[in-house]
Amino acid sequence: MFTEDVLGTTPGDKELLKDYVVQQMLEEQPRSEEEQKEEMEATTRVDHDENLDDEMRKNTTFFPRIPEDGTPFLWNYQTKGTLKEAGKAMRIATSDKFLSNYKKLVDLLIFPYPRRVPLILPEGITETTFLERPVRAPTPQGERVFILRSEVIPAGTTARFGISFLSTKLEKYIRKWLDYGRLHGYLQWRNGGYGTYAWRELSEGEEVTN
Repeated sequence: MFTEDVLGTTPGDKELLKDYVVQQMLEEQPRSEEEQKEEMEATTRVDHDENLDDEMRKNTTFFPRIPEDGTPFLWNYQTKGTLKEAGKAMRIATSDKFLSNYKKLVDLLIFPYPRRVPLILPEGITETTFLERPVRAPTPQGERVFILRSEVIPAGTTARFGISFLSTKLEKYIRKWLDYGRLHGYLQWRNGGYGTYAWRELSEGEEVTN
């Protein structure tokens, strides 16, 4: 369960989304051609809400939506990215040589599933909100302040997923990396405390299918 609000990262504008997918590939979060196509074709709240105009589409980041019912979701590779950050933190904090190549461990041996992880909003909440915040950025004309807007999934939202791994040595690390989510969470503004979460192991009968 997320203990703080989570900010969406998917651009509402399709051209910006294309650039975003390419950038993610460059940041060592590889996807197959089929997965890239799926991500490009994913809908967002823009596609489900007629009240959002073109300007909001261009200036806002969203959560992708399941086309059939509009449920927001996380991509499984976003969990991989979160585990990598936790692995990096643990490598810095300890002298564990097993973590010297933590990125390869996550990329090649750890597999979150399913591909799309539905986000279940807290009971009584049916609509997401938006957060605007100023951000400083360098430009050819000097430093400027821009207003960024992101779709917000509220604290109390839950996500259910599984993690497969190919070495029994990894289990204790995965558990510790997930524990790190109480301090440093998912997606945007993680360093500002957004996206933190608490997790629990699923009991018998709650298993997630791939």
